[in-house]
Amino acid sequence: MSLSYLGENEAETILTTTEDLKARAFEPVYHADLRILFRKNFFFTWNFSRDLWDSYYRERGLGIGAQFNISKYRPMFLRMSAQESRLRYARLIGRADNETGTFKVDKKKFNSEQVNMYYGSQTHNLKLTLEWAIELNPGRELFVRGGYLLPYATRQDIYLRERKDFFNKKARIPTSDRTPVLRNDAPFDDPITPDQSFFITMGIVFK
Repeated sequence: MSLSYLGENEAETILTTTEDLKARAFEPVYHADLRILFRKNFFFTWNFSRDLWDSYYRERGLGIGAQFNISKYRPMFLRMSAQESRLRYARLIGRADNETGTFKVDKKKFNSEQVNMYYGSQTHNLKLTLEWAIELNPGRELFVRGGYLLPYATRQDIYLRERKDFFNKKARIPTSDRTPVLRNDAPFDDPITPDQSFFITMGIVFK
């Protein structure tokens, strides 16, 4: 796959990189949740996820859910939720050399000698989750959660990230004539993720 970022007159190539995009079976991320209970069995939920590898993964979910204690002994909960989720996911294609010097992207000045270039999608999804949790002690829970993402709006983007020690600038640009994407020497504007996806999360809740 080949990515490029062109100048304003589209005659100058500012950044370009070409690398193979290989299939990936899973994507390791970290996840954080905030729940606010109301009426005993119902809650509002807000959560976010970030990447742990060399991808660009940003997910934010907001919604409502319900929980039920299904055990007479040690508290054991079954939880369900429905959320609106915005997911930005892009794969690193390669590292481009900046031979132009300083250039602007979305009103930000890039001047790093090298810039990572990513290709991916921004999707808005209906996010449905089902969770089983057991209370380890009054302040902690162990949980296993499965979920389903059903996208209803998608856009393909190129992401740029400077390679510096501190204060790396980032930019997200919709694919267009100024950001041509080629795959097998042909224009490419398709998502790199499935239309629908499932996920599994394991973790500990601190109360």
